[in-house]
Amino acid sequence: MLTARLKGLVDNGILEKRPYQEKPVRHEYVQTDFGRSHRPVLVAMAAWRNSQLSPEQRAMILMDSETGREVEPAVIDLVTGLGRSPVCIFLRSRSRAGDTGAVRRIPGTVKRQCGGIPRISL
Repeated sequence: MLTARLKGLVDNGILEKRPYQEKPVRHEYVQTDFGRSHRPVLVAMAAWRNSQLSPEQRAMILMDSETGREVEPAVIDLVTGLGRSPVCIFLRSRSRAGDTGAVRRIPGTVKRQCGGIPRISL
């Protein structure tokens, strides 16, 4: 089962399989650049799940690699420097190149939940 999962990650470009020993042949699995690019997604998912649990129930704690302190990740708009709650971000479809598409929001949710998020200095 593990072999099949690792093969899937290699086939999808997330990991690279490298031999590190010849006799017997042994391999290590190393993240590719594409695999490392998924880290923000995984961190956001872990933060979301942790927000649903008490500290005693958490299987993992998100830590700053430089300070060793526990962190609570945030979404920041790099253009404006504004912190954004994920509930304030919506997706817009684009049917053709250059077409901005129709914007669809759930009525009332964005206005109610998006006030007062501070600007972050970058």
